[in-house]
Amino acid sequence: MDEITSDMRNINSIFVEKNYTLYIPVFQREFVWDQEVAEQLMNDFNEDSNSFSIDSSELPGYLLGNIVLIKPTEDTPYYSVVDGQQRLISLTLLAKALFDRLILKIAETNSDESEMRTWVRIQGDLDKVYSVLNDENEWIGHRIRFNDYLKYGNFYSELISLEGSEDTQTESLVKAENNILEVYSKFRDKILELDDIQLKKFANYFKKNIKLIVTVAPTEEKAFQLFEVLNSRGRVLEPLDLIKNIFLQKIYEDDQNEDQRSIFNRNWFEFSENLEITRHKVIPSSTFLKHYIMARYGENKRKDKLYTYIKSMELNSSEIIDLSKDLNRTSAIYRDVEKKEYQSFIDSTNDSIDQAQGDLLKIKIRIIFEILGITQFHSLLIPFYFESFENKIKVLDSAIKYGAAVLFAQRQTNVIENGIERFLSEYINSEDDENKFENLINMINDKKNSYIQDFRNNLYMVNYGNRKQKALTLLKFIEIYGNNNISVLNAPKTGINSITLEHMMPQTPSNTISENNFEDSNLYNLYVNYIGNLTLLKKSDNSGVQNISFGNKRGTYGSSLYNMTSNIIAPLQNNRSSGQDYDQVTYINSWNIQYTELSDAEGNPLDISEHWTKQAIISRGKKITDFVIELLH
Repeated sequence: MDEITSDMRNINSIFVEKNYTLYIPVFQREFVWDQEVAEQLMNDFNEDSNSFSIDSSELPGYLLGNIVLIKPTEDTPYYSVVDGQQRLISLTLLAKALFDRLILKIAETNSDESEMRTWVRIQGDLDKVYSVLNDENEWIGHRIRFNDYLKYGNFYSELISLEGSEDTQTESLVKAENNILEVYSKFRDKILELDDIQLKKFANYFKKNIKLIVTVAPTEEKAFQLFEVLNSRGRVLEPLDLIKNIFLQKIYEDDQNEDQRSIFNRNWFEFSENLEITRHKVIPSSTFLKHYIMARYGENKRKDKLYTYIKSMELNSSEIIDLSKDLNRTSAIYRDVEKKEYQSFIDSTNDSIDQAQGDLLKIKIRIIFEILGITQFHSLLIPFYFESFENKIKVLDSAIKYGAAVLFAQRQTNVIENGIERFLSEYINSEDDENKFENLINMINDKKNSYIQDFRNNLYMVNYGNRKQKALTLLKFIEIYGNNNISVLNAPKTGINSITLEHMMPQTPSNTISENNFEDSNLYNLYVNYIGNLTLLKKSDNSGVQNISFGNKRGTYGSSLYNMTSNIIAPLQNNRSSGQDYDQVTYINSWNIQYTELSDAEGNPLDISEHWTKQAIISRGKKITDFVIELLH
């Protein structure tokens, strides 16, 4: 009689050695993981491997969780997924993003046979994670199949099948489909940040060190019985329970009265509850505690070292009770920020502020988490939750500029975490109470300026062909922070009113590329992804101007909601002769130059009324670079 089996296996074992072909049945909920989950996952992998600097053989492995499968039957000749759909789909998307990157590395090194062979070996059987191949290495199907009623499965299959997955059609995506695209795009962007050594180590880490507990049941009945046991029988012991036990033991040892124990228990319970965003989405306690410890103690601890660190703190019972109170009030604001509900962050300001000041705080914190998407800044903000409006604004502005400088410099965001540790360590341990806040701001600004030096001479020539999501992020930042256009913050993520990346010179070269002043299509394909050729458009507008000349796009550009785009055609109009609005419009017009004012390197006017040219891309790109540097100083 078949029994339930359960084994811990790495990715290579599951998809290559065991060659599981998986089936997502109709009862499964839709795909709900999004780019935030994907980024957190990559950050966890990065931390587990010390920024992909350690050989896979020296690492114990990263346990991603459980999957529950039903053995194949005559009716369903695949392993049916009862639990673990989100993990499995995400892992195949990560494999696809990694495989696509390695294909590019192989092509880039084809003139160096030894190096090319190295990349080919590393690539190995990676495509078998998301594809089923026969003995001749020919494709015969997708690794994950979907019930026909699960329409997002069609989108997943199309994305997995594309070479490079850059030309995915994004019109009218439903939520699950958009989540799939977001997860793939985030994985791709994070992989593009890796240097060659990191990329090689990550490829091996992915295959050998990421592990799942694979439980296989012989029948549907056994599988659902098992699923119920795993998910419903009793409360799961959380890491917070272990930490709570340490603290309670100390409180009892110090013979605190019942009232003190009640205060601790109440605050700890509320703290635990604060980490729950929705019934299906929680803030991992290790993520919050990592940010909290960095914020309060200036130490960047790996998640697997948090318990040991907290145990070694040797707090007395009074300190433990004070800590529980601070964890409670801090986690409440942290949770609201994660939920994109910022009123508690605004209300916690320790001086009286008016509506305009509150709105300003909200805009700036939204730029950090919704535009730049840098979660590491939680640690920098926590110490100032209950500070003055002036200090909050200074910290937010410094964080925005520092984070943007890192992104424009094409650096990995984990460098931000390293910087924050140093900033906060010096701030917390400083004995100069009068000047330590200003010293903190100066430290952040100094580090920011070093990243500006990294891109000031070459930003206009960065190829965003494989970094389109990053290009979109950077242009959104310019539009909101430089052009003061808050509509960027309120645009939906999907649908006809979402913001898209527009290529002013079409992505697909026509037979008349000479009219764009290009000698061949290779050079055209390079320049088409420079920042001087990129702008913002609503999706509905973008659909109507694809692959047509600049002359035919001017009407759409001129009526765009986005200042950087409409300003290409004509300056913003403002009839007021004084006041803030007039000054803002004047400032925006001074940096967002019109196409009629572009010139070549010698200062000669460019004739680009019909075709956006190579010279126009360079000229506008340099202007954008100057604008970014101005914004960040």
